[in-house]
Amino acid sequence: MANQYAKTNRSVERAIALLTLVCQSDKPLGLTEIAREMALDKATALRLLSSLRNANFIQQDQDTRSYVRGPGIFSLWPNEISKISRPYLERLSRDTQETACLILPRGEAQRVCIDAVHPDRELRVVAPVGKLVPIYGGASGAVLLAFRAVEDAERILEKIGLEPITDQSLSDKEAFLSRLDKVRELGYAHGTGEVTKGTYAIAAPILDKAGFALGAIVLRGPDTRVTDDTITHGAALVLEMGKAISDDIDTTPPTTFTR
Repeated sequence: MANQYAKTNRSVERAIALLTLVCQSDKPLGLTEIAREMALDKATALRLLSSLRNANFIQQDQDTRSYVRGPGIFSLWPNEISKISRPYLERLSRDTQETACLILPRGEAQRVCIDAVHPDRELRVVAPVGKLVPIYGGASGAVLLAFRAVEDAERILEKIGLEPITDQSLSDKEAFLSRLDKVRELGYAHGTGEVTKGTYAIAAPILDKAGFALGAIVLRGPDTRVTDDTITHGAALVLEMGKAISDDIDTTPPTTFTR
């Protein structure tokens, strides 16, 4: 029994050290480089990487097969990304007079709104901060799944299914995957009544250096106010805010990972 505990502790220590290595790196790391830096054989390194990837703490680029930190990291320290994003949420809400939200993934199966700024007007959408929603739900869900490795998105949908949240939600997997292709092309997603009836949403990703989504910035309002111009103007703003937050995160010292 003691030997089993020692083996488990060693695996945990190695996983933490490996996660720290990937998160502190200023560039994506390949399996060979990680194994060498960790003084591990490739099979052991790959097993640890797979566990961390399943937990959403790291992500793998489908083209280069290299590893970077994943959005799950910010679920451990949500205040860090919330603090960076807050001024941009305030600006987005002020410029549109609609609700601006910060959405983060929670594990593989869910997403959660961790911050929101509401306009000072009678008819508005009140964002349910802290409420868990299926990861694929709405415009923000489409963004979170579109801007990650394609095989990861397909694996997650295969694992958790695609139950419609409202009668305006997509429930066909192939149609949903086609939507993700369109989201990648446009850089943003929009939808009406997919999570809450009577509302619209426009979402853009907050990206890491490898182009993976750490979270999403979302503009929400009553669907009675949505027009083609609303989508065009709102999309330009959420794309601008998403890029600004992404740039700020990339230039923020990663003190989270060194303590």
